[in-house]
This record gives sequence, structure tokens and C-alpha cells, in this order.
Amino acid sequence: MNEGDGSIIRLRPEGALCIERAAYLKSAILEGLEKGGPVELDFSAVEDIDLPCLQVLVAARREAMATGRGFRLSGSLSQRVVRKIRASGFVSSIPESGADLEKTLVGWLGEGK
Repeated sequence: MNEGDGSIIRLRPEGALCIERAAYLKSAILEGLEKGGPVELDFSAVEDIDLPCLQVLVAARREAMATGRGFRLSGSLSQRVVRKIRASGFVSSIPESGADLEKTLVGWLGEGK
């Protein structure tokens, strides 16, 4: 799931990010942050996502901000992921990529605390 590249810790999950994988996702992100981050989560191979994993992403971002470490999203989003994110109410507009998701994900930039 992860790959180191210099000081950036890249996580590349595959398949569905669902409740059964939320604890693992949280652990992988926090482990990366503890190593000093920054951590980048690449959505390119993610086929689906559910609310618990979206909550993990927002919580991880807050942890990264609180500890002065970076956490960012990258990669393209599948149409199913876009539909799930849009239906979740966690976005202010429809994202097309991980970078777009960062800009639209409520709570990502610290608002809504």
C-alpha cells in the first residue's frame, strides 16, 4: 500500500476504501506522519470509498496540521468515488482528482472544526 520516495511517504491503496479498511487506512497514515511525513495518498487505484474512510482522511489532515506535517491527496478519482464523495455531503463541489478533493473537502483546510 505504500511506497517511500525520499522524504515523501506515498500511500497507494487499491480497491475499496470501506469501513473494514478504515482502521488500516488510519494506521498507515498516522505511521507515515509519525515518520515525519509528508504523506501523500494517491487515489488512482481506489475504486470505491465510504463515509468512515472519508472521516479518516479529514481527521488525518487535522492531525497533520496540528503536528506541522503535510498530508495531501493526489491521483485521479474513479466515477464511483466521485459519486460517493458527492453523496456524502463532505464536498462543496464535485472533485475530479485528489488535488481537487483537497480543495473541496469540507474540513480539509481547517474550517468546520
